[in-house]
Amino acid sequence: MTTADHISRTGRSERSVRLIRTLTLVVFLQWMGATAIVPMLPVYIRHLGGSDALAGVVMASFFAAGVLSQYPMGRVADRLGRRPVLIAGLLTYGVASISFLLPISAYVAIALRSLQGVGAGAATVASLAMISSSVSVERRGRAFAAIYGGELAGMAIGPLVGSIVGIRYMWVMFLASGLLSFGACIPALRIREPDGDAEQRATRTRADGT
Repeated sequence: MTTADHISRTGRSERSVRLIRTLTLVVFLQWMGATAIVPMLPVYIRHLGGSDALAGVVMASFFAAGVLSQYPMGRVADRLGRRPVLIAGLLTYGVASISFLLPISAYVAIALRSLQGVGAGAATVASLAMISSSVSVERRGRAFAAIYGGELAGMAIGPLVGSIVGIRYMWVMFLASGLLSFGACIPALRIREPDGDAEQRATRTRADGT
């Protein structure tokens, strides 16, 4: 291996490490906010006049919307790029969280929680797609482990914080959840996708159009 090859390989390795750390932080922040509202959410729905069954629907809508939207979001990411989808997902989640501060009904909460799921699903798909396209095969397993580790860490800390805050200050959790998602956009904006990805997307778009 020549000196130039070694320098190039070292540079790619450093970029991969920065990408993994950035995406791990992004996923951690979003999922900490996403799960912080979970412990008190059923109580909050009952305060809005909803039944226990409706509270269950609200809880389930987040995950249902996330699952159903991931494949379409993956197609969008392949066409438009991973970073735009990642940032759009974070913004969508943040807007949905802040919207809980409005005077809403229990049924509107289903729509807002579903919108949160779409945002979280889009961000997760975009993050994993970035890893697949930017990290070398020999580091990819560790990279995926870091992403899922960040997600699980957020899910572990979020509910603990939410249960400590309690139902009285539920509005604080909605506000904090939205702000955390908006804040996650800051490291996400620093991500630079490989130049080859844009060329490949342009080629696929031209091919699909013919």
